[in-house]
Amino acid sequence: RWEREGILFLRSECVSEDGLDLSQSMFISQEAHAALIRGEVRSGDILMTITGNVGRVVLLDKEFGIANTNQHVARVRIVEPSVDVRYVYYYLSQPAVRAYYNAITTGQAYPQISLIQVRDTKIYFPPLPEQRAIAAALSDVDALLAANAALIAKKRLIKQGVMQELLTGRRRLPGWNAPLGHRQTEVGIIPAGWDIVPLASIAKGPMQNGLFFEPSRKGRGVKLINVGDLYVGPPINLENLELFDAT
Repeated sequence: RWEREGILFLRSECVSEDGLDLSQSMFISQEAHAALIRGEVRSGDILMTITGNVGRVVLLDKEFGIANTNQHVARVRIVEPSVDVRYVYYYLSQPAVRAYYNAITTGQAYPQISLIQVRDTKIYFPPLPEQRAIAAALSDVDALLAANAALIAKKRLIKQGVMQELLTGRRRLPGWNAPLGHRQTEVGIIPAGWDIVPLASIAKGPMQNGLFFEPSRKGRGVKLINVGDLYVGPPINLENLELFDAT
């Protein structure tokens, strides 16, 4: 059972496209952790999702400590001294490896790969000094992307605030500050001169949703946008979309 505090428990949702997402984690007791010791993970481990959206990977940094996880996540623990764990992490992160795992999944309704398939993954290995150089270069890129992501997140918050003000008429653009006042409507106060209309009155044709997903039609045809794809954008990553026979 889940606890209010204790040993961190990582679910497959924690291994996200953007790194480790602890907002999806839970806690278990020390006793439960001891009973589930096979699922223990710690600093330096690589975690990979092996069910559902397979092939997502994260590297637990040296400050992470210990945690536990479930059967939906594979633990890769590098013990060979001639191997740089960061190099392995970046190798497993590349789109070609992700595509390979997606190609060998079993189970139509709930795709999965086995631990044996993970163990059998072939990896290109240069000498250790070159592994470290490659990992360092890619780590520098990650640091730059993280800095840009923080700036983008800040700008996005500013944009959301501005949108709220502009789209409700609380703030007017230069040249549009006509002294017409405001009026009360069924959705709130809006500037005089604005209208309230149903979306259907300005959209073309009847609104509709997509096709019913049948697993037997997966793997061929056109690219299919699932509801889960909407959570990782915008923009939607077209390279990761599944194929679906819509005929």
